[in-house]
Amino acid sequence: MSAPVGNHTPRKTAVGRLLTRARAKLGLRQEEAAEAAGISRGHYSNLENGNGSIIAAKLWLLCRALRLDPGVLLRAFDSDSRKFGGT
Repeated sequence: MSAPVGNHTPRKTAVGRLLTRARAKLGLRQEEAAEAAGISRGHYSNLENGNGSIIAAKLWLLCRALRLDPGVLLRAFDSDSRKFGGT
């Protein structure tokens, strides 16, 4: 496994891809998704790019805004980590 670059990890990258797809499917701008979760657009952008962290309460709001089952997000996080040797 290659070392993460910056704040990137395979798990964060997987979550970011899922957030990007969910937002695009709904036709939302980053600003709209961020506002629904009560975070800045910059913070949201970092999440999509695999660079950010988010507390559970904000993640829950973000999942609701993107009509994304939090369980799907967590399974993607776990599934991708196994592909890259994570625990």
